[in-house]
Amino acid sequence: VVGPSGAVPVASCTGSSVTVDLPASGGDGTYTVSVTATDAAGNTSAAGQASYLLDTTAPAVPVVSGPAGPSNVVGPQFVVSDGDPSAVSFACSVSGPSAAAVVTDCSGSSVTVSLPASGGDGSYTVSVTATDAAGNTSAAGTWTYLLDTTGPPVPVVSAPVVESTSSPQFAISDAEGDVTLGCVLSGPGGSTVSNGPCPADGVFSVSVDGDYSLAVTATDPAGNSTR
Repeated sequence: VVGPSGAVPVASCTGSSVTVDLPASGGDGTYTVSVTATDAAGNTSAAGQASYLLDTTAPAVPVVSGPAGPSNVVGPQFVVSDGDPSAVSFACSVSGPSAAAVVTDCSGSSVTVSLPASGGDGSYTVSVTATDAAGNTSAAGTWTYLLDTTGPPVPVVSAPVVESTSSPQFAISDAEGDVTLGCVLSGPGGSTVSNGPCPADGVFSVSVDGDYSLAVTATDPAGNSTR
């Protein structure tokens, strides 16, 4: 047997099979096995040959990227980048707080998971491995995604102390500090006076006498809203 580094010892050789011991690492390449037959008169045949390609090198670790969260999307998709042409198949998995989390699509370019719509908030890890034609499997490339489907606390709104003013001031707050507050001020007859981000000072401008109603919506960084 001759390989990339020269001759290789033969472990056994019979009329029906030949076995060789190849290096477990550092010996990748093509090996040529040659077998001759000798008869009782001492005549030796030409060599029959077969080639064997040894590949013990795992593919490169896939690179996984995508949304990190916090997000309330329960079917996120992640990008898989693998520049190793030797990879022929991919395996994907997801782990996290809920056993209901599953992989719904897995390929060399993307992975999609399905997460629980409620009761499964927390950090999930997506793992992807690549396997080549020789059966070598890479280490896992991973990505972490934070699922948050829980709405923020209901905003607290206090009516203006002074009612006889064209610039009423409302006290607006929320127990969750990183929320975005949206305000809709409705006037007499249900007309919309203001619709947009709540003013930092809580002051609105009105011009018509009558009853006014302020609806406040709190939205957290994951996109969950509470009104």
